[in-house]
Parts: sequence; structure tokens; C-alpha cells
Amino acid sequence: MSTTRTHRRTRLIVSNEIGLHARPAAMLVKLARTFEAEVVIEYDGQKANAKSVMGILALCVPQGAEVIVSADGRDAAKALQTIGVLFQNAFDEPVSESVVSPATSVQSAGHTWPWAWVESARALSAVSRASKVSSA
Repeated sequence: MSTTRTHRRTRLIVSNEIGLHARPAAMLVKLARTFEAEVVIEYDGQKANAKSVMGILALCVPQGAEVIVSADGRDAAKALQTIGVLFQNAFDEPVSESVVSPATSVQSAGHTWPWAWVESARALSAVSRASKVSSA
């Protein structure tokens, strides 16, 4: 049995319409956890453990973004190959022909936020404010 550790990395494009939101992040985590290798995803200078849903979501990766996925361990090559297929299949989600445009996204804090996320955050904020007012 070989204990040789290898380090591999690849660049992948997020092509599904909404980017790495909760469902594809969960799919990526579930897949990454099947490997012994340490798997890391990097976007916009930030890194996250690919075995952590919260870490991936914190990256706020939009459609059309290029990410770097690296793996370190004896099954690193297999991990990257399998994760690459998941990205190529757009996480089994719709793919639009155009990358997120400014009309469907908001630029803030150095990130492009898909409009659906912005609307969800606004709705949660409104609910939070309403509950504070009703409890006062």
C-alpha cells in the first residue's frame, strides 16, 4: 500500500445559472468527503475547505467565475477528476448562455452577488426587522 501524497490543482468554471449556492455547495461537499485528500477551493483570493458547506458559501462564487480547486493526498488526482465532472455537468442545474450580467447582479465588497441572493438577503433582513418591531 502506497502512502505517497500528491498535490494537484486545476482551474474550473462555474457554469450553472446561480453559481455556487447552497445546493451545488452541498453536492461538492458530499463528493469531496468521499476522498481522503484535503480539497480546497479558491476564488477571488479567498480559500475554503471543499468539505465545508459554509466555507464554500462564504466564497460567494457567481456564475462564470473561475475557481482553483486543489487536492493534497494519495487520491488527489481522482478527487480533482471527479470534481471536474461535477463542474462540467453544471451541478445538474440549468446553464445560461451568458455569464451573469450587471443587470442580474450587484457588485459589493469586491464580489458580484447574484440578484437572487441579494433579494433573499433583503427579504431576511425585512423579516428580522419586522420581528424586532413586533416583539418591542
